[in-house]
Amino acid sequence: MRYVFIFFAALSSVGCSTIQKVEPKPMAVTTHLRPLEYKDQFLVVAPHYFQETPQSRAVVAGSKFYANSNYCEFIRRYKLKTNVDFNSAINLFKYRAFLMGASRVVFVDSSASNGQEKTDAEIILHPSMSKDDSSLSLVVGDLYECPNRLSSLY
Repeated sequence: MRYVFIFFAALSSVGCSTIQKVEPKPMAVTTHLRPLEYKDQFLVVAPHYFQETPQSRAVVAGSKFYANSNYCEFIRRYKLKTNVDFNSAINLFKYRAFLMGASRVVFVDSSASNGQEKTDAEIILHPSMSKDDSSLSLVVGDLYECPNRLSSLY
């Protein structure tokens, strides 16, 4: 028994090695990456994205209460400014929310204003409407990613 104990003691002392500590290196500065800024940027998309699409129908619009009840996780707040009516702006918002990975949207604010005010929203234009249209719809909403829809409550 003594020999077994000596054998395991020798094996454990020989088998152990010291782990070298890894020191953190300073992060490299990435000057080639720029932050995303949507100020005064114009984007023209195809007209059918302003209508209901399968992607926009897949996103549920509701309240924050139902998003929390279904264990949805907040992704981000998104602002969209466009030169179409409210229903078309909602369809486009839901379509873009689907592309960002959201399955539920909670609308926080919406307004119609003239194009002179500066906001930090992405401006998406309908190609058949004039760019100089005086009214723009601003839609602000929170995007949520939810677990499986089959297990959702509402």
